[in-house]
Amino acid sequence: MLKKVVFLIFIFLSGMIYSQKKYPKDFFQNPMDIPLILSGTFGELRSNHFHAGIDIKTQQQEGLNVFASGSGYISRIKISHWGYGKALYVTHPNGYTTVYGHLKKFSPKIEAYVKKRQYEKESFQIQLYPKPSELKVSKGEVIALSGNSGSSGGPHLHFEIRDTKAKPINPMLFGIKIPDHKKPIFKNAVAYAKNDTSQVNQSNNYIDLVIKQQNNGDFLANKIYAYGTIGIGVNATDRLDGAINNNGLYDLQLEVNGEKRYQYTVETFSFSESRYLNNFIDYKRFIKKKQRVQKCFIDPNTKLSIYRHIIDKGLLFIRDSLEYRIQITASDFKGNQTKLIIPIQGKKDTIIHYKKIKKTPYYFKADQTNKISDSTVIASFPKNIFYNDFYFDYQYKNGVYYGGKEIEPSIKGISPIIKNIAQDYDLVFNIDLHTGYGKRGTLHLFPNPIEDNIKKEKIENIFSGIHIDWGGEGDFYTVTGDFCTYIGQIIQGKYYLTMTFEFGTLDTQVTNGAITAIHNIILENQGIHYGYKSREDEKAVKKRFLEGYYPSRKPWRSKAIIDAKNTLLKAVKNYQLTDI
Repeated sequence: MLKKVVFLIFIFLSGMIYSQKKYPKDFFQNPMDIPLILSGTFGELRSNHFHAGIDIKTQQQEGLNVFASGSGYISRIKISHWGYGKALYVTHPNGYTTVYGHLKKFSPKIEAYVKKRQYEKESFQIQLYPKPSELKVSKGEVIALSGNSGSSGGPHLHFEIRDTKAKPINPMLFGIKIPDHKKPIFKNAVAYAKNDTSQVNQSNNYIDLVIKQQNNGDFLANKIYAYGTIGIGVNATDRLDGAINNNGLYDLQLEVNGEKRYQYTVETFSFSESRYLNNFIDYKRFIKKKQRVQKCFIDPNTKLSIYRHIIDKGLLFIRDSLEYRIQITASDFKGNQTKLIIPIQGKKDTIIHYKKIKKTPYYFKADQTNKISDSTVIASFPKNIFYNDFYFDYQYKNGVYYGGKEIEPSIKGISPIIKNIAQDYDLVFNIDLHTGYGKRGTLHLFPNPIEDNIKKEKIENIFSGIHIDWGGEGDFYTVTGDFCTYIGQIIQGKYYLTMTFEFGTLDTQVTNGAITAIHNIILENQGIHYGYKSREDEKAVKKRFLEGYYPSRKPWRSKAIIDAKNTLLKAVKNYQLTDI
């Protein structure tokens, strides 16, 4: 018996030791030599994504030393006007990679390496993948100066640790110490009736709970009366020492009468999971009230790896006449905890307030391809792009306008000039400069549809070495009915070649960029046809609209000019070598 007892204790202790050593605690040092005060924590809820690192405040200034947290080599360098701005990626011998974002300047040897390749590519924005032998760094070596580059709202260092699969991991698990003696706080709590027969305080929709902080710092909600399947959501945040900004939680648990039914812990996640954030929170409430209420239950199609201990998807099944004690515990990484107690009395009552559902002819199934079609609009939505099944509603009466078939006055005015210039030439090559669609800061080449294979080959020779989006599957779009086509119609009889240079402004090749562009156009159209509510609204709408065609940032404008010049010079040189 003694041997069995000793054996079981040994196994238990081994498990504890393994858990503690899952991440090395002494390999990485702090990336800065100032007191570490955070403006953002790992896993924090951001717009459409979970925060992948920690944001270290740099005392409201730029130019502070940034150190390599461990020995290794620079494996990636990215410079962009957006995102992390100037960023370094250091790969370490233990397989982890540390990331340093929003930098002002690299160390001299890295700066020299980058500048040489920027000149070679004639581009400020660049992405490089040095070989392991090219840019080695030692632990504690200054690799950069802190800054405010990219999509940064103020001077700080964004710091990440990623594993071999590029999954970000909470840096504090590696021994990065952040002073924190403050407890999380609950700001709001919501109870949701989850089906047609469920109710909370005689409502079949949702109710805001009344919560009050107790003397010990915990919170207590007023008793609610419920029946059927319900869910709870909370808006809870944390604060760290030395800062007043709201940060994210590390762990959230829900218990029902002492039994744990829901838990998430932000230890690690993959970037592909970010799309599920808006189903992790009550997104409708966020749009209306700017409150990020985290659901303490799992709705369909929420595929997150942060969930730890789930029973019945965290939903509560309330029976008539029974009493329930709900305890929600919010914790930060240091173990500071705050509890919210919600007493529930099971009561099957008359439902007074029903959830209002606007039914339309279009009921979308999330796991199917859905289509809409009428005399004006045809649209198809691939399966699995929506979280839930719902009635789809749309309108365009006051949003989308058809300009008609008449030629615009400006085009009529320039037509005689074009004809006059073209009459002395047998071949006309038209370069149409456009801004708007495509990846921001990138020059795209979009030709008109060409059925003549010989002419298509000549254009490919002229733009040899430069990618052309011909409008096939996988490409961006096909140019039709545009200015290039019109010129071809008014100079018939000429050998006519054309190409559109399109400079991307809003990243319209991704969903968010495309939606932003459409939204800006609709608002501008509404203002033109129906007027604006105020002078301030008019200025804001016109500014956003202009950004879609002529961005205000000088680096974008400079790059557009340089790229157009270089591409045109190369095309002219190739044209002289092409048999036309």
